[in-house]
Amino acid sequence: MISSGTTACHPDHAALAPDAAARRDAMRERIADALSSFAAKADAHRLARSLSAVMQGISVQARDGATPMELQEIVEEVVSGVEARRPTGRTKTFIAPEE
Repeated sequence: MISSGTTACHPDHAALAPDAAARRDAMRERIADALSSFAAKADAHRLARSLSAVMQGISVQARDGATPMELQEIVEEVVSGVEARRPTGRTKTFIAPEE
């Protein structure tokens, strides 16, 4: 998992940590790009950092045994918050992809 990979690792694997951090940064950039259609650049980056933190938390919750329904509840709360930020007049809705 990119979210929690090498956040805490044995010193023998410390050289891998910068790569994992770079991958997390790239993921945040992709999220910010996706949000740029309805948010100012600074807002999109700030929101992307928040969403990344939630995604990382969800990965920990999943690892610790949270059920798919419990994880979906988290997603629904976050999506509601993101949708509330959408400017009026936009009709696009954020829906989690079907599995």
